[in-house]
Amino acid sequence: LLEHADKVARAADPRVTQVQVSLAGLNVTPEEIRQLAALQQLRGLDVSRSYLQSEHDGAIAGLTSLEHSHRSATGLTDKHLSWLLPLGRLDHLKLNRTNLTDESLKLVATFENLAWLELEAMRLSPDSVSHLSDLPDLELLSIRETGFNDACLEEISQMNSLRKLLIYKTAMSEEAVSAFLASHPECVVDH
Repeated sequence: LLEHADKVARAADPRVTQVQVSLAGLNVTPEEIRQLAALQQLRGLDVSRSYLQSEHDGAIAGLTSLEHSHRSATGLTDKHLSWLLPLGRLDHLKLNRTNLTDESLKLVATFENLAWLELEAMRLSPDSVSHLSDLPDLELLSIRETGFNDACLEEISQMNSLRKLLIYKTAMSEEAVSAFLASHPECVVDH
């Protein structure tokens, strides 16, 4: 995979404007991730279901051109979330089925370019959604299989840019969802 990606980068084909790399489920070394930095067009990296340690996080932090990152089901914890800090261009972030807590959402909320955020099957408290209400460009929010409730939906209603909300298996009532839809007809809600 890395050999092929290197060939693409070396070809410098003007038609190639961005590269997405999936290492999902693979056992990769931090050095292999660091090699991806040679891909100037690298915009997306999927390392979901991969076993990663803090050395991997440091290597990912060096990929400053990333706009999309998929870290689902990686055992990611609050302690290891610092890999996000240098990645200020992120607009798509998938953190499903990780061990992140409310503290992490404070950091996630600093990414003003986020348009797509997935937080499915996480143990977040209903209060944590307030950290996300300041994301000015958030268009998709997936909070399926969380403990988020009607009060969260009131907080989410402050997100004027939201166009799709995925809330399957939450504690949100049909009445609250109906009220949200009435006040946000431009938003599609999957519940």
